[in-house]
Amino acid sequence: MAGSSAGWRAGLHCGLAGKGNAVDLDFSVIGGGHPLLWKGFRYTVELTLTAAAGGCSSAPCWPWPAFVRPTLALAAGGYVNLMRSIPLVW
Repeated sequence: MAGSSAGWRAGLHCGLAGKGNAVDLDFSVIGGGHPLLWKGFRYTVELTLTAAAGGCSSAPCWPWPAFVRPTLALAAGGYVNLMRSIPLVW
């Protein structure tokens, strides 16, 4: 049966014969967890907006030390390089 296409569906041949379809998902648990999901969504949006506001307000300040003192430019450059080296996904 390896060469024929009868009975084969892509990705659904992993020992699931007679056990139902692999894409049968139960979404009924989302209804019970709706308040917690909504709270997490609000927190995510708040955190994103706070980070964006903080980044947009502090980012223009980092190039200014380069015009004032070279030692401050070194510190600002070190901070920028540190922030660039931190991965966004842990």
